Amino acid sequence: MPKKSSPKKKIEKKLKSPAASLFMRNYIKHTVAIVGSAQTGHKGKESIELAQELGELVAAHNAVLMTPVMPGISYWAAKGAKQAGGFVIGVSPAQSLKEHTQVYGLPTEYHDIIIYTGQGHAGADSFLARAADALIAIGSKIGTLNQITTAAVEGKPVGILDMGTDTSTLTKDILKETRKGHARVLFERKLQDLVEKLLKEAKAATPKRRVASSTKYLCQ
Repeated sequence: MPKKSSPKKKIEKKLKSPAASLFMRNYIKHTVAIVGSAQTGHKGKESIELAQELGELVAAHNAVLMTPVMPGISYWAAKGAKQAGGFVIGVSPAQSLKEHTQVYGLPTEYHDIIIYTGQGHAGADSFLARAADALIAIGSKIGTLNQITTAAVEGKPVGILDMGTDTSTLTKDILKETRKGHARVLFERKLQDLVEKLLKEAKAATPKRRVASSTKYLCQ
């Protein structure tokens, strides 16, 4: 009677197969949150273009974009990612689509999936900052600062587009004094550099968790 392979050997055989290799290569996608002001009208065309380009870059680097489902920076980043063929996950403060659109009056365009947290704006901000593998911020309004500091405390890589403004300098000073080494915070003026460096940090921080998740799936 032939000897049965142990479960461990079966798993090892699966992991060495071409199909497993392809699955794991395709599965390891990191999530990048892009946050910023919900009001971009007063900031002009430049902020809209920056947000769209950031979204495009996240998609081009084979990462999944996460955003608050809001007008402003996040909306334009989602549009940029979708136009570049990317996948976008939105996080809503509402508990349902009806509340999202009718009570909060928020958009739904350019998102593949919307998570309805039912936790209000503060709760949704915290959920997003904790769920994403990395976070990029444009500007530093109070809600954005909340997302930045939450991500930093959670040990997530944080990238801030350094626009040379007083708020950028203030944010840098606050994080320098308070983050105490919890996370790597990057300040960059070039979008390409910001996305590439941030994803490098995210990949360095999460490979064991990602591979473990893939292995569990293959073992089922």
